[in-house]
Amino acid sequence: MTTYDTPELYRADSIPGYLVEMFAPRTPVERELLAECASRARVAGEGVATILAAAETYWHTHGRSQNPRGWRARATAARRMIDRWSRAYAAGQ
Repeated sequence: MTTYDTPELYRADSIPGYLVEMFAPRTPVERELLAECASRARVAGEGVATILAAAETYWHTHGRSQNPRGWRARATAARRMIDRWSRAYAAGQ
């Protein structure tokens, strides 16, 4: 499944605690997107950061036409969480 437009299927309270610490979602859009990407990462066997990067790409390309009102919020939410994760990762090394 390559669409990232089904937030009602993913509950933000299902996000594992370590992902909350890694990505620090602060808005409802970020929490929904992180829950969706965490679920997709489990199924695909990929890292959550990889799925978030794919989601951002999707929302800047095909997702833009699928959900014209919500694409920008979801794309910027993915970018913010990736940036937070990369800063935390760099600080930890």
